[in-house]
Amino acid sequence: MAGYQLEFRRNDHPMDNREHEELALLGHVPAAHIVDLTDLGIVVESTARDNLERVATQVPPPSMSQSFLAPVDGVKNKRCQEWTMDVVYISGAGSGIGRASALQFVADGARKLAIVDIVSGGLQQSTALIKERSSHVDLLSIVADLSKEEEVHRVFAEIQQRFGRLDVAVNCAGITGTYLPIEQLSSADLDKVLNVNLRSLWLCEKAQIEQFMRQEERPVITGLGTKTRGSIVNIASMLGTITMPHASPYVMSKHGVVGLTKTDALDYANRGIRVNAICPGFIQTNLLDSTGWEALAPLCAATPMNRLGTAEEVAFVVTFLASDRASFMTGSVVLADGGYTVK
Repeated sequence: MAGYQLEFRRNDHPMDNREHEELALLGHVPAAHIVDLTDLGIVVESTARDNLERVATQVPPPSMSQSFLAPVDGVKNKRCQEWTMDVVYISGAGSGIGRASALQFVADGARKLAIVDIVSGGLQQSTALIKERSSHVDLLSIVADLSKEEEVHRVFAEIQQRFGRLDVAVNCAGITGTYLPIEQLSSADLDKVLNVNLRSLWLCEKAQIEQFMRQEERPVITGLGTKTRGSIVNIASMLGTITMPHASPYVMSKHGVVGLTKTDALDYANRGIRVNAICPGFIQTNLLDSTGWEALAPLCAATPMNRLGTAEEVAFVVTFLASDRASFMTGSVVLADGGYTVK
């Protein structure tokens, strides 16, 4: 019997089954009734339409900030199960895209997370937000400077000790550095950006792939017959594909991230490891918080969508690329820039 998975969210977080809410959505499926309710979603299955209308009339659906509809086999909620057994690592998780990605993984059902940031205060805030969203997450929070090789070794040793494996790695840590013409920059300005944005990512990706290679392949959850050892998503930048005045260290670092992504994707494509990159445009994160909105107006005007993107919009792309649903994607460089680079 054909079925569908329907997930409702209120105020950007999944509803808990302890609320005992029965929900149905008319118009998206020809006929349905609720057969299972979890804290991450609802599974519905085909049945007589009058049953659906009766349920929906008695308990109208709430306002939804987001809803997702995806096919499943019978009544098995694959979306809710997708991340349940996986161990997800996210760097730069104390703010911005890293924090938004962590929260989105939790919303999608992740139950084992390792989050890392160099700023303890931001990491504590992210930890609190994750625990607020779900009490079922086994969360490992680590303060570390990933530009130091010994710190990278410590982080992944802790992950191995806590969880025994790694399935998904999202490398978000990064800085903008100093924007000046090259004759006004020092080698220290260059080293600072390259150490954080490129060298540390290389060290982390090396550790991640080493861990993946120690693991046995597992079948993908989509039932397509392929297997995986792990998936890496690197946060680059649209400046990894184009350039901008006075930004040579940053542009160099992000072009390097794109190059590293493609190289490792090629080297490990037949070993069950996927490596992809996302190139965000101008995103409303803490990297832009220090800039007044008047200064940001030209950035918005230069973007065809005429606005800044949000960290949450990038996080949706992150979780898709990391998932088994993107099982034929590796070496991809996905732009999320509001159309900036198509001009």
